[in-house]
Amino acid sequence: MAALAADGHAPALAQWLAMNLVAGEDGLVLRLDLAAIRALVADYAARDLWSVLLDPDLPGEVDVVIAERSGTFSPADRARLEAVPPHVHVMRIDAGHWLHIDAPEAV
Repeated sequence: MAALAADGHAPALAQWLAMNLVAGEDGLVLRLDLAAIRALVADYAARDLWSVLLDPDLPGEVDVVIAERSGTFSPADRARLEAVPPHVHVMRIDAGHWLHIDAPEAV
């Protein structure tokens, strides 16, 4: 946790990552499947669902949460979210990318 904090990461993130360490043959290892995580992120990034989100005939409601200090939503994406159909609700929260760590009460 000290190494992560020294690298500029929030203590809460360091604690979360530390929970994912397990004993291995050569010391502590991360129990997360990084290859699977990379595949999931690549799959997520490959899909453009703006047309679905902005479809006025989409049944139900959609909540979009933006962590204001995160770069996940580009300025262009943020501008698109200024004029959404009534079924889309945009919530902006003063937090970084790790929303559940930076602002758990808001989540």
